[in-house]
Amino acid sequence: MRAGAAEWRAEMLRHFPDEAAAIDRYLQLVQEVRPAKNGYFLLKVLPVWVARLLERWMAREFFALSDRTVAEVLRGLTSNHELIGVLSYLYGDYGTGPEEASFAVHAMVSNHYLDGAFYPVGGSLEIARHMLPVIERSGGCVMVGARVEEVLVE
Repeated sequence: MRAGAAEWRAEMLRHFPDEAAAIDRYLQLVQEVRPAKNGYFLLKVLPVWVARLLERWMAREFFALSDRTVAEVLRGLTSNHELIGVLSYLYGDYGTGPEEASFAVHAMVSNHYLDGAFYPVGGSLEIARHMLPVIERSGGCVMVGARVEEVLVE
């Protein structure tokens, strides 16, 4: 996937040239979640009785997207099973398959990646490998598979 919405769209159209309408609508729906989620999450910090009074007003757009599954939304955009598979590939990040996952959750994860993502060369283990010398220089010790009886924090 390419970083940036315009680049992502261009790459998708290169692979699915007959699916411009579905790709554009998907991108629109994904981007609609950005502002829609704000009201929903604001409700979470309000007293329950206030949140209940305001939820229909503050989270209406979010609920319109969260009450539908990823599969339901994607099938509404296209009948191209390959495109549906490509658009739903992020399900591993939120741990629920497209038939059960909320489209709003999917859209939030998708938005997260629209501006790009990173993965360490050599895999995620490289992060730990590069942390070891820093921990050891600071007087720490890293052990794997060792039983821990106490953790001291100074």
